[in-house]
Amino acid sequence: MIYFLVTTCLSNSTLTKMGQYNKAINKLLKLTKNIPNTKCIIIENNGKRKTFLNEYDCDIFYTKNNNIKHRNIGLKELKDIFDCIEAYQINEEDFVVKITGRYLLDSNSKFIKQLYNLKDIDCIIQYGSLPKINGRYIFKKSNKINDGCFTGLIGMRCKYIKKIKQYKKDFSDSHIWVEKKWANVTNLIDKNKIIIPKTLGINICPGSYTYYFM
Repeated sequence: MIYFLVTTCLSNSTLTKMGQYNKAINKLLKLTKNIPNTKCIIIENNGKRKTFLNEYDCDIFYTKNNNIKHRNIGLKELKDIFDCIEAYQINEEDFVVKITGRYLLDSNSKFIKQLYNLKDIDCIIQYGSLPKINGRYIFKKSNKINDGCFTGLIGMRCKYIKKIKQYKKDFSDSHIWVEKKWANVTNLIDKNKIIIPKTLGINICPGSYTYYFM
């Protein structure tokens, strides 16, 4: 089974941001509807209630993790993933795709095409970092696991995600980047079962409303 876990946070959402969610989620549902044994779950972390997300033809999973008193959004998002895996009892051999809800997939995304054939594949990942350059966060590719990875679109067998070192309840290990947590766990995966595509085929807008392709 392939699970798409779509992370969202509607707190302080502007009309522009909501429009980005709408466009990106509709595109995701369109591109994945023909992939066999696939389930999409939208995760929103401001508590269970009725939102426009309920209008989509897929499951919605609400958490309260945005209420955690910490500035590190990535750690809250990681807890969203763990909570969803537990709630849906996702099996260890299932393939989990984590995607940021506002990021827009390309119609010819190499990442999506790879999902049609996951034989002997345990991970699809892009290593690198996301430094701020001239006021914008720009992803820089790398071939070094220690540099971290792009978590806006990443695929991994659930059994490895479960091995990611979870943060302590008091966030005392928050100095460890989430991007490095995801990357470091790939040391446990057979390198022959890791796909590193030249491009992921997704348009991203980290920390802004302006997209660029990677």
